[in-house]
Amino acid sequence: MTGAELLAAVSAAPDDDAPRLAYAEYIQGSDPEYAEFIRLQIARVTDERARRAPRGWMKGRELELWHRNYAKWGHYIQRYVRDARDPNAYDQGWEFDRGFIAFARMEPGNFVALGQRLFDLAPIQHADLYGGSEPVGPLFASPYLARLDSLNLSRTQLTDDDAVAIANCEALSRATWLDLRDNQIGERGVRALAESPFMANKIVLDLRGNPADPGEQAAYDPDGSIADRGLPPVAIRIEQALGRAVPWFRTAFVESMPDRYHTRWSGFPRR
Repeated sequence: MTGAELLAAVSAAPDDDAPRLAYAEYIQGSDPEYAEFIRLQIARVTDERARRAPRGWMKGRELELWHRNYAKWGHYIQRYVRDARDPNAYDQGWEFDRGFIAFARMEPGNFVALGQRLFDLAPIQHADLYGGSEPVGPLFASPYLARLDSLNLSRTQLTDDDAVAIANCEALSRATWLDLRDNQIGERGVRALAESPFMANKIVLDLRGNPADPGEQAAYDPDGSIADRGLPPVAIRIEQALGRAVPWFRTAFVESMPDRYHTRWSGFPRR
């Protein structure tokens, strides 16, 4: 296979390490540092997932290669992404996982406009979609949300109507990690999300900072340890109306909660 064909195979099967390793073998002579980086990242992530451990930060040789080549290896996506909101954050809007760019931060309109082109550029599985002044609503009609394992829509002025649109968005069925913090979602929107079959697989669905936050809350002892925890009234009302528990109401205090990169491999069921 040619290099272009191997890259297309990586994008077509983002969960599969075999095309990534085949590409590393293909470029061993022309770019040995990138080939080494791919193999090191795959080895680390394989170990983390086997242990159901949180995603670790790079160190040693992996970090050395990243520092030396980060901008070169990611330059082709730079024009499409946004820097972090936090000026002290290390990233420039993209991040590597298992040797390839797996995360992008961009405006929702850019994600919609790029469509398949984005996934031809990189096997993106995680996205922060915010910024700019365009409405977020058109995003929920994009079939390319189905490529994502995690999505961050925090602080995008989402309303109950937007939450209903998310609840009806079949393309979000794959994602198991969804961040909707610091929006304007009330009880109607939370109930729509809780009722949705497309949200049933969510391990993390974070609604902190919204007018209706159904997440489990804790009471603390003076030493900082958790004395008790329980659901707020909004969550109790919704579960009573549904006649069943909503697991993602209870993920806030699960020990070793999976990060967005490893959620699908975390081994939950949850309590």
